[in-house]
Amino acid sequence: MRWSIAKGLRSVHEILQAWKLKAAAAYLRTRSRAESWKTAHFYNLGIAQSELKQYEDAIMSLQQVIKLNASHVNSVIGLRVAYQHLNQPAQAEKNFKQALGVDPSNFFAARNLGAVLGGQQRFADALSFVEVAYKSNPNDVSGT
Repeated sequence: MRWSIAKGLRSVHEILQAWKLKAAAAYLRTRSRAESWKTAHFYNLGIAQSELKQYEDAIMSLQQVIKLNASHVNSVIGLRVAYQHLNQPAQAEKNFKQALGVDPSNFFAARNLGAVLGGQQRFADALSFVEVAYKSNPNDVSGT
């Protein structure tokens, strides 16, 4: 039976939903080598690596997605998370601004950029992004 992209992504999605992250990362690593042009594989690999706290690897995978598709906002946000965990807020800020350049009303990018700037005591800068986030999702109660 021939492997299909849809079937492969369903399998990966099921593995990720079961939080079998090591298995998902291993599977995606082999598929990504064989089909390096497939953005979805690198994205899912990067997210699995980030969840496994393999932040340097996650950054490499997510940067590959952005090389393939510069407007893949979720990968830019994933990069921010990895950089934040590596205590590199300047890189995190850069990636959020990049995401907002692609999608100016992106709730997650605006909210999290506000948090990054607030964490740097840059409250005036943070306020404008928090306002963007609130306008795009006034019912958010996540507190993050």
